[in-house]
Amino acid sequence: MALDADLFRPGSCAMRLTHIDTLSSRSKTSLIKSIATDISATFIYIAKQAEAGNLSAIHTGPINDVIGTIKDTEVAHREALERKLARYKRVERRLRRERKWMKRELMGLTKKADAVVEDWKTRVHGVSKELEETRRELEFVGEKYALLKAAEQTRARNQESGEEEQIPPGHV
Repeated sequence: MALDADLFRPGSCAMRLTHIDTLSSRSKTSLIKSIATDISATFIYIAKQAEAGNLSAIHTGPINDVIGTIKDTEVAHREALERKLARYKRVERRLRRERKWMKRELMGLTKKADAVVEDWKTRVHGVSKELEETRRELEFVGEKYALLKAAEQTRARNQESGEEEQIPPGHV
């Protein structure tokens, strides 16, 4: 039986992809789906022929290599995702530590601010008391001054009118 040279030429699936850049999005999806169906059917047919004993491991070696590449790609992709996940977890732990530190710092600053506020409240209260005492003292001094002024004016009038100064008993 003579073998057709075209039978061993690669390409029906690959050749269909040559003008994919000119296709619409819907056509691209349909083409890829068609190629995937062809590839799946090819793998199924090869597997059936291998089970029937018509193909050996030597015959299916190239297909096994493709399957291995796919599996390796999946493993590599999974490992890359796992590395990325581990990196995200490290970042998350670092951010949590930073957040805890910031919370502690904020609590410390809040306590210090509260202490300063209390200190100033105490100071203001003390100054208010002193001010009130000073007002009372000033009022007392003012009253005393007014009495002394009135007494002096009375004495001056009495001296002008010739009356003697009368000092109440006990006020010497």
